[in-house]
Amino acid sequence: MDKPTFGDLLIRTASTHPKKIAIVENSHSITYAKLLDNVKVFQSKLSNKIKAKQTVALFLPNSIDYVTSYFAASMLGATVFPIYWNSNGKEVSNLLKSLDVSVCITNEEGKNKLNSYKKICVINYTEEEDPDALHLHNIYNDESTLFLQTSGTTSSPKVVAHTYESIIKNIKAHVNSLDLKPKDVVLITLPMPFGYCNTSQLLAHIYLGSTIVLANNLRHPKTILRYIQAYKVTTVTVVPTILKTLSNLNINIFNKYSLKSLRYICFGGGSVSSRTIEIIRTRFIDAQVVQTYGQTEAGPRITTKIINGEYSITNVGKPLEGVKVEIRNQQGVPLLENEVGEIYVSSVSLMRGYVNNVSRLHNLTQQPTFLQTGDIGYLDQGGELHLLGRTNNIIKHKGIQVSPEEIEEVIKETACVDKVIVKGEEDELYGQIPVAYIMLEDGFEYQDALEEIRSHCHLNLSNHKIPRKLVIVDDLARTANGKLRR
Repeated sequence: MDKPTFGDLLIRTASTHPKKIAIVENSHSITYAKLLDNVKVFQSKLSNKIKAKQTVALFLPNSIDYVTSYFAASMLGATVFPIYWNSNGKEVSNLLKSLDVSVCITNEEGKNKLNSYKKICVINYTEEEDPDALHLHNIYNDESTLFLQTSGTTSSPKVVAHTYESIIKNIKAHVNSLDLKPKDVVLITLPMPFGYCNTSQLLAHIYLGSTIVLANNLRHPKTILRYIQAYKVTTVTVVPTILKTLSNLNINIFNKYSLKSLRYICFGGGSVSSRTIEIIRTRFIDAQVVQTYGQTEAGPRITTKIINGEYSITNVGKPLEGVKVEIRNQQGVPLLENEVGEIYVSSVSLMRGYVNNVSRLHNLTQQPTFLQTGDIGYLDQGGELHLLGRTNNIIKHKGIQVSPEEIEEVIKETACVDKVIVKGEEDELYGQIPVAYIMLEDGFEYQDALEEIRSHCHLNLSNHKIPRKLVIVDDLARTANGKLRR
């Protein structure tokens, strides 16, 4: 298979590991052979509804049905478009119409959510059905075969077009960066439509022939510990919020579980305080903590940092194989090591473009192709990337550019702070001033916390970076995948 499709990955694994458990969902599990059989059955229902190169949406929760639908549609030659299950029904209906989706695969609950959308196929099949044959439609690798929504923190998500080749090369680079094996067991806590979960968890472990455990109903962080013990999980990826809640658990709770199987705890999509990382490392003593950086437009994986020594909040590690990172100034000129500028990425896994603009590769320069990420950072002397913030988040205070993320990292170092986001507020005298919106940890007095934060900022930040206002709030808005929304 010089240029395999997603279907090829599943067929190969079902051939080499037919009796191996592919997916565990609650009390139900399914082997790779049975998963492929389910795909064949559902294909027989879909084949008269869709044609190759049409767009098929998936509006399903993390489930065996989701995976079955994903491969059934993809192997029929459709462009698969997974949609976040907790999205508003009206928003989803409008999105489906705007992208001219041929059919949306969902369940009865999803059908009710999308009552204004008519092109619905409810996933439903029985053991007795016996379809003629498995279909595997091969589309040229320069064709769009997957649409993914981004997880932007400042605007509505865009829809990104990828090919089989761009995603599969990213899968292989991710697997090699962590030395993942078929014997690994992955615990999925993220929504499957998100770029990281789609590529680095679902497809990567189908490619390996690993077992995938779906962690549904994560209402308490102890649930993750139970899953790790019950299924001997070796790798899990969580958002920073989950790391924080795990770090807040009493050590006596951890002592009730056997967690020795765990090799990796990965996180990305936001920074985590040094205090939280240190607690996590002492609680999961047999696991390595891994910080990753990526963008949906890049496959999504760009860098990996296995945290062995002292933790640096900004250090997201070295580029994966097949990925090149450059730092450029505002004129697009490459900078030297330790010089701060905008991060550009060249990769075999870059998107074709944004949907409805596929013919014109928006935000991509001429050959060699680089993605202008919109992130600010620098490369150190060891070739590791340091992520400092977003270009469109920059606060211009008295003509000086200030990174809100840098201020946030300093404020997070205080024990009284749970979450914080810093924004620029217009000011007649200074242009903009930094304002910090802060959620406190339980048990801290309002005035005492403010004094502690102010004192810490004055000790650790230059004068122009010190927030001019500290606002204590009860909650902070988030994006669909848990990032704080600016």
